[in-house]
Amino acid sequence: MEIAKFIEDKYYNLKQARIQQYTHEHNNASEIGHPCERFLVFSRTKWDQKPLHDVNLQCIFDEGKRQEESLVRDLLDAGIEFIESQKPLYDQKLKLSARLDGKIVVSYQEVVNNKQITVKQAYPVEIKSMSPYSFEKINTVKDMFDDIYACKYPAQLTLYLYLDAKEKGYFILKNKSTGQIKVIELTLDYEYAEQLIQKIERINHYVDNNEVPPVTVDATICKTCPFLQVCMPDIKNTSIIFDDDSDLVKLINRRNELQKQLEQTRAIEKELKSVEELIKKAIIGKEKVIAGDYLITGKYVKRAGYEVKETQYWTYKIESLKQEASDVA
Repeated sequence: MEIAKFIEDKYYNLKQARIQQYTHEHNNASEIGHPCERFLVFSRTKWDQKPLHDVNLQCIFDEGKRQEESLVRDLLDAGIEFIESQKPLYDQKLKLSARLDGKIVVSYQEVVNNKQITVKQAYPVEIKSMSPYSFEKINTVKDMFDDIYACKYPAQLTLYLYLDAKEKGYFILKNKSTGQIKVIELTLDYEYAEQLIQKIERINHYVDNNEVPPVTVDATICKTCPFLQVCMPDIKNTSIIFDDDSDLVKLINRRNELQKQLEQTRAIEKELKSVEELIKKAIIGKEKVIAGDYLITGKYVKRAGYEVKETQYWTYKIESLKQEASDVA
């Protein structure tokens, strides 16, 4: 028995067994920030046509859940009161459901009737684990709106505040790689909340009347949408169609080929620069070096100082000492 394959198969079989398709009778607060209303309608009416995600994505989901559980334990160990974990929220009129990650309880002193008392306030919290790149990039709520993946977060927490009648909540972001956290405050914006409620009402209208929103095409969003094939007939009906043999299609295909070649060239240029730096580091200060069939000569060159401080740098030249076949014929 190949032990390595045995372990991997058992692990991924477990992940595969966790992949499920869920019905969506209600609007999910975590999705309302999605920029495409057709996606939100299809999530409720055509959920059964949504392809199941793969094992790799299931691994990401499981890891995100594990990161959240780990962070909650750390908060508790740090002496922070964390309550109402995974509390369900629901609004019957809007058919809106949510599940709160939890609440942070903060205590402070306040004077009431000339007496000092301890007051406790509980604030809704949404925990998000993310890659180091996203963690460094997102520092404000505005940064979330500007991010293709995080743009749904403000809507999610805003709806939590609306459903739970709270004025303020917090995002706790966690760097998956380092374990660092970052806390970002969100104050309930009533105007934005009203926009979200109107959006939900539109979704309910479409669903109740078996209708769909107008087609909007955004390649950045559409190319990864699980409902792309459902939308494709409507997208084609609102577009000018060029057949596969048209000159335009051929030009686009050629453009894509050239782009790939250009990317390869840039990668080669980057590697070449790195190699040249390593060579320079190995021979700097040496006026004459023999390396295999190569003679390397070098010298310091002074750069005249005008507006900048005078500096010097090492220059070198590599020439092959090996004769080519044509030279000895």
